Amino acid sequence: MRVAIILLAGSGVRFGEEFPKQFYTLNSHPLIYYTIKSFEEAKCIDAIVLVAKKEHAEAVSTLVTKSKFKKVKFIVNGGNTRQESSFNALKFLSSSLKDDDIVMIHDGARPFVDEAIISGHISAMEQYEALTTAIPPSDTIAYSEDGMTIANVPDRSHLYQVQTPQTFRFGLIYAAHKNAVNKSYSDDCQLVLAIGHQVGVVLGNKKLLKVTTKEDVVILDALTKGE
Repeated sequence: MRVAIILLAGSGVRFGEEFPKQFYTLNSHPLIYYTIKSFEEAKCIDAIVLVAKKEHAEAVSTLVTKSKFKKVKFIVNGGNTRQESSFNALKFLSSSLKDDDIVMIHDGARPFVDEAIISGHISAMEQYEALTTAIPPSDTIAYSEDGMTIANVPDRSHLYQVQTPQTFRFGLIYAAHKNAVNKSYSDDCQLVLAIGHQVGVVLGNKKLLKVTTKEDVVILDALTKGE
């Protein structure tokens, strides 16, 4: 079984609107429509689980019905953090998935994931138990300890900008989340690294940017129009 978990429970505080960024409309559809559609159309994905805040569950369910997304099987309540939302989905799936099954966790605010990346993850799982999507940085990356001065500039040939999806054998990521209770991480691969497991890299692309501000929506809109 290969299940995509799509996280839709973000608050979108930095987006500057009363509603979450993932519901922002782009070309007559909310951003999450494009995210779900990508996994719906990916032949290598068997089922989709959506994670949304309780107060948005009805709106998400309506979108799924209207869009005729047949792979969406469940909508799970999100947590207060991204980590809690992922863990909620994994706990929900624990009664139906085997340790060797594949789960792919993706940010709902990254709407333009393509099938090549999704299928690339599934293929790479023949070699790895955990994967992240990432791209090399195009700019020089500097490190600052105080936020005011540059302490050093790492060799960027060893650096990557992490994206999603991130993909795991179910048993591994579930164990990593149980180990991380009362600890805080910004993505799921960090939990796997924390218990000593290797994480492979699948190259992403710049269209996989995460919508954080309205400027990001402008960029995505231009990309869809070939600008």
